[in-house]
Amino acid sequence: MRLAAAYRRPGKLRLEILDPFGGSRAVLVASAEGGVLLDPLRKEFRTFPRGREALRALSGLNLEADLLASMLLGDPTLAPGMTCPAAAERAAERQCEGPGGEPSLRITRQGRDWLVQGREAPDLRVRLSFGGRDDTGPPERLRVGSGSNPRLAELRLLEFQGDPPAPELYSLQAPPSFRDASADPLPEGKDWMQP
Repeated sequence: MRLAAAYRRPGKLRLEILDPFGGSRAVLVASAEGGVLLDPLRKEFRTFPRGREALRALSGLNLEADLLASMLLGDPTLAPGMTCPAAAERAAERQCEGPGGEPSLRITRQGRDWLVQGREAPDLRVRLSFGGRDDTGPPERLRVGSGSNPRLAELRLLEFQGDPPAPELYSLQAPPSFRDASADPLPEGKDWMQP
């Protein structure tokens, strides 16, 4: 399975899960104005009052769009409102906090291990791997797991484009031919992230 991600700061994130042939299995748009999750196979969509809730429905991750984007890019300071006191270069550990102290982020192993803690979700452990290159820019691999019995997702960077995506990618409007399934429960056993 492939994941395409587009991010526009602040708070606009688009994730698209692609099948082996490049077709869309799911599309998520998350922003400060809310979230929408599209199911192109069923021609359905679900709306959410917060982008965080849409992301949780898609992946089980209880994160704001900015924090997830900062993980994908390997830099916690990219999330607006995240304060990370200056540390000595190559410091072994850093502590960061979001607005109002939520979430809290502990970074160890020269920025390669992250522990995200918040009141609304189990702890999330993130391990970044930069391959043979230095730790500037997006990590080559990202391993994410949460809870005592973690569900792990491992992402590998295949391509990175630094140009900002077009604003229309972040529209919260579903295509007119899609049915609003927001009031319906998610299909039993639905796992968007499985191939």
